[in-house]
Amino acid sequence: SGYTWFQIRPETILEFGGNETKNCSVLGPSYVGNLTIGCVDGILFARHNCEPLCFATEPIQVRVGPISGPVYAPPGMALRAQVPCISVNDIYIGDIALTCIN
Repeated sequence: SGYTWFQIRPETILEFGGNETKNCSVLGPSYVGNLTIGCVDGILFARHNCEPLCFATEPIQVRVGPISGPVYAPPGMALRAQVPCISVNDIYIGDIALTCIN
């Protein structure tokens, strides 16, 4: 189904309207982002932007204008990241969008 399930608990008792934010690494060392646990009307909820880390170690060749060069996934990259175009061709501004496929 593409989903991974985790059981999490707040560190303290949450009162009405209270919340607690954790780093997604509490789910495992290969996750980045933030996770918020909250309480509204006695019901716990969780919101997150957790994503698995990208384990790409090899560069990809990218062409920016007439110049090609290697681009590496930034350290700690999740599924998406941006690298400045200047890292390949110093006369261009903007970003190169990277998407990780583990």
